[in-house]
Amino acid sequence: MFREILGNVPRVFEKCSERFWEMFREISLSLNIGNIYLHERRGF
Repeated sequence: MFREILGNVPRVFEKCSERFWEMFREISLSLNIGNIYLHERRGF
């Protein structure tokens, strides 16, 4: 669905959004790792 929407948009925007999603994924991954670390430290 996301790809279909981007199909109607210029390539420049697609590149920017890909970069944004990569950053977003890395941030969410690091946040998940941080949460797991905190939970382990608390003994959950």
